[in-house]
Amino acid sequence: MEFDELIRPLDRSAFVARYWEKNCLHQKGSAGRFAGLVNWDGLNEFLENHRLLPDQLKLAREGSFIPPEKFFRTLPGAGNIPRIESGCLTALLAAGASLLLENMAELSLPVRALSLSVCRALKCRGGGASLYASWHHIRGFGLHWHPHSVLALQLAGRKRWQIYPPTEPYTIEGEAPARPSGSPVLDITLEDGDLLYLPRGWWHVAHPLNGPSLHLSLSLSAATGVDFLHWAVDQLKQESLARQPLPLLDGDEAKAAHVGRLKDLLSQALSGDALAEFGHNQAAPIRGRPPMRLLQAPYDQLGRLRDDTCIRLAAADMLRLEPRGDKVQFQAYGKTYSAQAFVAPALALLSEVEAISVAELVAALGDANAAAELRQTLTTLAKAGVVLAENPAGDGA
Repeated sequence: MEFDELIRPLDRSAFVARYWEKNCLHQKGSAGRFAGLVNWDGLNEFLENHRLLPDQLKLAREGSFIPPEKFFRTLPGAGNIPRIESGCLTALLAAGASLLLENMAELSLPVRALSLSVCRALKCRGGGASLYASWHHIRGFGLHWHPHSVLALQLAGRKRWQIYPPTEPYTIEGEAPARPSGSPVLDITLEDGDLLYLPRGWWHVAHPLNGPSLHLSLSLSAATGVDFLHWAVDQLKQESLARQPLPLLDGDEAKAAHVGRLKDLLSQALSGDALAEFGHNQAAPIRGRPPMRLLQAPYDQLGRLRDDTCIRLAAADMLRLEPRGDKVQFQAYGKTYSAQAFVAPALALLSEVEAISVAELVAALGDANAAAELRQTLTTLAKAGVVLAENPAGDGA
């Protein structure tokens, strides 16, 4: 599932203009539309077959977490890890506890794909995907807020939400805003297929309705001015002026002059395309995982590049090409690579999301000599694991 499908019938521009970091949204949906993300059978599979640890699997009741030793057991001996005690876990759930399973993007490929799609569409960072399950009428968590936006998808069952506006604008981590008073601005019941969006700082409490409920929560962090300024200052670490000791022992005139020079330095760092460069920097961690193609991949990777060989980025979502005279440079796996500038139009087409054939990449150049150089560049990148080579015929020839 992609972001645009998730918010339909709204389109992306309408969501951003009306709701993103502004207002909450409750959108009805058809039952079962999120079934491809996670279901009850999937939850059972995670609990039975994955090595879940206490910092990932939690139980909560009436606003407090249940000590993990109540449902995890570590066998005696060095190196043993905690294991779920299914009987204890089930008994606690039967007594009214709610289950929280974090890091869902690491467990579920569909959840990971959706999380990446949302982050790319909104140019934000994902703070994780969490699964919540409850069976009775007892709340798992009390009234609270988050320093990030939340997208809640009701996967199965029903749950009542009471929502209050923020008591402090643009709340960030570490602050302690006053609790809301009065009645909630929204008192709604999410049903199977419904979506709820909460901007950061909005207070909320979710009430189970004495029936099985399963919902997925995506945490989304928009970049702020504070993030931008931290990034800009970090860029100045190579500047001699920024590394100099402050003239705290000098007179007022010397202090004022030094501060003036620092202001000019910071102003230069914030000029031009600084915001666009910051955006690229923020987008770099928003990466998926290219599909593994064992058993055939080790043959294709170092084989001859055919016209129908498809190339996919493995080290980044896209290459950030920087002109350097008659060449372009880019980073991958912490190393700097260079290529002839005339192959840049083809390299710019490479993507992590979708593989593209060598023939299509060559067509972007339109020159036989450029095509030969491109093939050599791609071969070098394949040997380094920067790109993945995929032969549709699967013969590695």
